[in-house]
Amino acid sequence: MRFYSVQNSGKNEIFTVSTDGVGKENNIINEDLDALFKHFIRTESNRSYIEIINELINIYYTSYSPNWDGYSAEPITAQSLIQAFKFIDTIPSSIPFPEFSPHPDGHFTCEWYSNKNKMFVVNLIGNNNFVYFGIFTKDHRTRGIEYFDKELPSSILEYLRRVNYDF
Repeated sequence: MRFYSVQNSGKNEIFTVSTDGVGKENNIINEDLDALFKHFIRTESNRSYIEIINELINIYYTSYSPNWDGYSAEPITAQSLIQAFKFIDTIPSSIPFPEFSPHPDGHFTCEWYSNKNKMFVVNLIGNNNFVYFGIFTKDHRTRGIEYFDKELPSSILEYLRRVNYDF
């Protein structure tokens, strides 16, 4: 029997999944349950997958009208929201979820910060493309455009690890 703890509204709730079987099929079920649990609960960022989905939906609903910021911003489109969902699915569980915000050009911005001098920013610009910018030291910066589909490019993963783990 496996026990999983989920933090919901500031309190820990424990739920139980019974997997007392034996054999290869039981091992597969256990692996699938573990993967599902890790997908929804991200202890590294202290924010769950469900919280991130809700955050993205809230941003979308506050930013889907033209001029949502009072300064002629383009509306966030449903396609941008779908791209953001796809993007978070490519972030490995070892990397914390970013902070999300609407961009005045009509897409989502994802930001990771470890301190004021180290950051990595991704602008999801549509068609599975994103523009990125990173600062790692005073003398080392990076920027570019990448395509993503089912996985983040290895260079982007390395930049995210540098921001989150090189203190």
